[in-house]
Amino acid sequence: MATASVAFKSREDDRKQQELEEARKAGLAPAEVDENGKEINPYIPKYISSAPWYLNSKRPSLEHQRIKKVEPFNLTNSSMAEVQKLFLLTTTGPLHVKNKKIENLQLDYDGKQDNWNACNPEGYIPF
Repeated sequence: MATASVAFKSREDDRKQQELEEARKAGLAPAEVDENGKEINPYIPKYISSAPWYLNSKRPSLEHQRIKKVEPFNLTNSSMAEVQKLFLLTTTGPLHVKNKKIENLQLDYDGKQDNWNACNPEGYIPF
């Protein structure tokens, strides 16, 4: 069932849109331009160039397809100890956890991937 906010194109508007797309593919019409001023290749399918509804995009763009740069999360010795203290305080409930600092924390590839890194099994009390 269609919603009321969807605007339907007439047969004439649809025909004009198809002719424009064919002209762009043939090189007779200029390529469509996205929000950043970059040309969109006319051979890219509509389901790729149109952004999802929740991004509230007004025009076709390829920005939602590009990888966003995210700064890496770096942990130092003191911040790792704070994270562990916060984790233990929030997960063990009424238990009192000693504030231990981790000395000589060296995280290599395996250490970063280890979910149980610096886990203290003595602090675990089964229910």
